[in-house]
Amino acid sequence: MMKKTFALLWLFAAGFLSAAPQQPNIVFLLVDDLGWGDFGCYGAEFYETPNIDKLAKLDLRPEQHKDGISIVNLLKDPKATLPRESIYWHYPHYHRTKPYGAIRHGDWKLIEFFENGNMELFDLKSDPNETKDLSKENPEKAAELFKQLVAWRKSVDAQMPTPNPNYDPNASKKRGKRKPRTK
Repeated sequence: MMKKTFALLWLFAAGFLSAAPQQPNIVFLLVDDLGWGDFGCYGAEFYETPNIDKLAKLDLRPEQHKDGISIVNLLKDPKATLPRESIYWHYPHYHRTKPYGAIRHGDWKLIEFFENGNMELFDLKSDPNETKDLSKENPEKAAELFKQLVAWRKSVDAQMPTPNPNYDPNASKKRGKRKPRTK
């Protein structure tokens, strides 16, 4: 907790000190499971943090940031645009969610779930909360975005999940249920 607090205070101070007096800016970044020492600007090499590196006025490191782009300009200038048409997510492991990949292209977002190959398509302009899956109503758009997502993954040599040969789907049933917490 102390590490997260330090990182957030540092970002607040950096933003406050660099802002013009007539235009105070506050940037609040909440990064789950990332300590202050895990940022690239502090020398960490495992996590890619291109946005924080740029806020810290450091150059991107192409050997680490295979595809990461900075969105700092979007935070500073409401008229700014991304330097490319699509944003991609690749989350090939389990940690609070199931493995998935996604692409955001314009107002459209496609999510592919790696476990079963299911896809969900959303029009973020009319449905910013992603409540209505349009993949069955608009299969052409889903196929178009999926093709782009697959091509991007290939271009960055994205690691895909592989089956665990030791996985036992009945293991949780064998262990029993958790006991309720008591105060």
